[in-house]
Amino acid sequence: ARTAVFRTPGLYTVTVSGTDPAAQLASVAREVIVTNAADFDSFGSALLSPAWTPQAVEVRDSYSPLAWYSLEAVPGQLLLHIVDSAAQPLSHATPTFPALWRPMPATADTALVTEFDYESKRTGASFAGLVLDAQESGTTVRYAFGVEGGTTWRIKRSTGGAFTNLGAATPFAGTEVVLRLRRAGATLHFERRSEGVWLSVGSQPLPAESSLVRGGIFASTSTAENVRFAFDYALVVDPQNTNGQLNNVRLTELMYAPKEPDTAEWIELQNVGTGPLSLLGVRFP
Repeated sequence: ARTAVFRTPGLYTVTVSGTDPAAQLASVAREVIVTNAADFDSFGSALLSPAWTPQAVEVRDSYSPLAWYSLEAVPGQLLLHIVDSAAQPLSHATPTFPALWRPMPATADTALVTEFDYESKRTGASFAGLVLDAQESGTTVRYAFGVEGGTTWRIKRSTGGAFTNLGAATPFAGTEVVLRLRRAGATLHFERRSEGVWLSVGSQPLPAESSLVRGGIFASTSTAENVRFAFDYALVVDPQNTNGQLNNVRLTELMYAPKEPDTAEWIELQNVGTGPLSLLGVRFP
């Protein structure tokens, strides 16, 4: 057995090699997404995490006229529903489409990842997935990446007005959607996962000194219709949000099997960091 310890959130490639009795060597490489627990939301709580800021959506109640979300209808999922009272189109300046936003690392390499299923009809006038705001040359630019009409992967971009499509359309089949927005240096990558492998849908160069502002999950409709999506999780890879326990906790002294009359066994831990540190969830392997 092998154990890997990652001190910094990021995207890592892990290669496993093995030799069979006939001395034949084989190896397989897989990407590992490492994130701080605070940046991963399993949607397993009855309340929305304070990291999220809702837009044009409310908690489901007896009267939700436009769009609602629920963390209780299906345990471990966030349901995002648009009702058919009016269209909720993707927009920039005065958005009315439902979304959940959270801050993004401004300049570091990062990734925003989610997975969702169609809980209602798949085809139609919907567009759902990930949304991102960036500052580019002093302009707030909005990107949207996801599945449009239940049939097509789309990347859209707006500098304040109408959205334009980036690149060619990529066919989509099925009901499960796994996607991510990834920044690597001066490039935004739009990727989908298929059979455990991340595949490129497109990319977009970023001007010098561009910064990311916020990102999240969204749904929209270009005509009035009922649509519902079940999001399984959402995560952000933030290399600046490191594991404080691994970096700053030191085992400085150990007392075991003491001689009588002392019978207490104990350990001493020291926080070598600059601020308070929670030991919640810390354990010895």
